[in-house]
Amino acid sequence: MNHSYEEKVLELIRRLKRGEQAGPASLPAHPRVTLEPVTWADADEPQSIHTLAEWRKKANPYFPAQFPVSEEGTHRWLVHSTLEVPDRLLLWAVSAEGQRTGHLGLFRFDFTDRSVELDNVVRGVEGVLPGLMQAAVESLLVWTFETLAIDAVYLRVLSDNERALRLYQRCGFQETMRMPLVREQEGDAVRWVEAQADHRRPVTRYFVTMRLLATERRQRKAQLAGPHHVLRATMPQTRSDFTHQP
Repeated sequence: MNHSYEEKVLELIRRLKRGEQAGPASLPAHPRVTLEPVTWADADEPQSIHTLAEWRKKANPYFPAQFPVSEEGTHRWLVHSTLEVPDRLLLWAVSAEGQRTGHLGLFRFDFTDRSVELDNVVRGVEGVLPGLMQAAVESLLVWTFETLAIDAVYLRVLSDNERALRLYQRCGFQETMRMPLVREQEGDAVRWVEAQADHRRPVTRYFVTMRLLATERRQRKAQLAGPHHVLRATMPQTRSDFTHQP
């Protein structure tokens, strides 16, 4: 049976979430970091839930929704907002020494124009292995463009998250738009939401959208190619599995 491009991608994501081997479409190897799927087994593993919750607490200021984080709530989020969502994939960034140091993922695939959002990039362990998250993002981009045959990767980041902005710029992303945000609070929860057209008060925070095209990535890769480019990742040549179909 011939599966459509969308069916192939979603089936691959399902397999990764179940912890199954993906064959030639497996996640890439990299000298500094390994990407490992967050799986259904993690939902049953207290240490995984604890780790995700602690990292979310530390990164809370840089999310548009900020609230008291609990392990119970983190478990619900992992199951219902990540693992059960067909087009969402979360990955551990694991150092060469086997330490989980952060996570990142993909979300909101548009299978018509072959685009996806780089999602939930969080460095959980600070002060070790500088450049590790850039290596993780670069590695995921290689897999996304070369294996999934995606044409464009987008991301959204808060304008005052300067560290993340620099990271994404180093990876080749360019800003495409800024959305003004206003702060809303209800109890212990804070949400930064889009300012309405009639908003007249000063705005201090924006949602920045950035984009990287596959064509730009190939040009950048050619410019950076060389024996001293430490962030290069090797990928199996599997783009033909997801080639464009009419």
